[in-house]
Amino acid sequence: MQIAERAIPPRENSRLKRSFDWTAAVTSEAFMPAVLIAVGLSALYWSLFRFTFGKWTETEGYYSHGFLVPFISGYIVYRWWPKLKQIPVKAGWLAAPFLMVCLWLAYAANRTDIYAILSLAFVLSLMLATWLIAGWRWMLAILAPIAYLLFALPVWEQAINNYTNPLQLASTKVAFHLLQLMALYPVQQDPTTIVLGNYQLQVAVACSGFKLILALLAFAVFFMLIAKLKVWANIVFAASIIPIALFINGLRIALVGVVGNAYGEGAGASFHDYSGYITIILCFILLDRWAKLLGYRKDAEAESGPAAHLSDAGRKALKMRAFTVGALLLLFGAVAFASSKPRPMPGRTEAWMERSAPSQIDDYKVASTYKMEKSTYDELQPYGIICRILSNGDKSFDVTLLASNRKASFHDPRVCFPAQGWQFDDQKRVNLRTDTRGVIPVTIISMIGDDHSPQLAAFFYRGPKGFYATPQALSLAMLIDQFIGRADDEGVFYRFMPGYPDATESELTAFIKEYMDQAPKTSGGFF
Repeated sequence: MQIAERAIPPRENSRLKRSFDWTAAVTSEAFMPAVLIAVGLSALYWSLFRFTFGKWTETEGYYSHGFLVPFISGYIVYRWWPKLKQIPVKAGWLAAPFLMVCLWLAYAANRTDIYAILSLAFVLSLMLATWLIAGWRWMLAILAPIAYLLFALPVWEQAINNYTNPLQLASTKVAFHLLQLMALYPVQQDPTTIVLGNYQLQVAVACSGFKLILALLAFAVFFMLIAKLKVWANIVFAASIIPIALFINGLRIALVGVVGNAYGEGAGASFHDYSGYITIILCFILLDRWAKLLGYRKDAEAESGPAAHLSDAGRKALKMRAFTVGALLLLFGAVAFASSKPRPMPGRTEAWMERSAPSQIDDYKVASTYKMEKSTYDELQPYGIICRILSNGDKSFDVTLLASNRKASFHDPRVCFPAQGWQFDDQKRVNLRTDTRGVIPVTIISMIGDDHSPQLAAFFYRGPKGFYATPQALSLAMLIDQFIGRADDEGVFYRFMPGYPDATESELTAFIKEYMDQAPKTSGGFF
């Protein structure tokens, strides 16, 4: 019996077919424009990339999920490609003026080290470049994958400042109730401390749960973009993120307590260090199961169709537009690289600040001084920081002044206070009327210490157009000045804290008023 032989047709999806052809990629017409665009983006946004990478690698940072975000964004485009390739490619020259404004904004943000604005400019640059090169329909089609990159970029600092402390308290409560359900008889010593029989559980700022919420939000948006859930299912899915994050984070904290209580402080610390990664993986699996329960099907791929036709003339025009975008990016990148960061004004030193700051306010005189840690100077790079205790014998005030012409020098003390063991009780903005400086907007914070003692603090800033209650308002003023081409502006950070018990808000504001009326007389108007 003869066995008939026949040729086996090659499979279109074989590994050979799917392997990437580097030779074809390098010789492609799109290679050189793509390289030029990549070099231009790297030049203009190099400081952002370097800063963001540092955020990704911080031990106690909020962006440890950032490494995954570019790959997830690329995967979304890959999943959508069967539909995307059908969109006609057209010129979008209308985007050119918007792109140039965006690139100048990036230059100004580079000069002032405002990484949130720089992040937004980066994403807008990608969107507008897509519009110019391929048309507005392409920009709209990949708007979501480009915007998704924001989950890896430092645009969440304001939310971190505002919500970390409330989440820290909420996570502590969840952990406390879970430990009660485990019959471990916990005692909540203060808002962030839980005492067990053999272990004390201190819920630090890094364990607030905001890091988990940010990672979960990124994963949730990813599932919503590829799962094709119904509207009601998307709403339910999105609404479940914060409850899931609080429960999982509270469970993690409780388990740290269980391990520490059973096996000692060292075991609890080790479990704490590694449980974060376990929590992220657990949450991803949980979201995947939850999405499937709401209707997610992995086989619901987009229907493929023929790619949009592009003539030879159209390909040449497309290549020319890509070269134009690359040249613009490279030009602004070169300007950004050539422009030096703001340098200290001549004579502006910490010794000069010591001589210029008021040493006496009515009957309050300098009783003592202290220095910030070297790491603070290295990070903020100010002209100087002076810290003085002014006392009249019965009462005292801790006064801190920081001066600089770099926006990055002006931090938000609401980040530092929780790290120093203070818990926010209340915060508000008041308008303080002075005799010589006009109205000064001041942020006043009421805090509770580890020993349950109350503490008031007030802070504000001086910048290009006067006084500001928050660093965000100061940053915006400095950015606008750079955007319209003005010279580097100097600023001052002021912080006041009563150093005696039972201090009142009226006593604090009265001292600030007297200080601010006296400060210009000793500093030639600087302070």
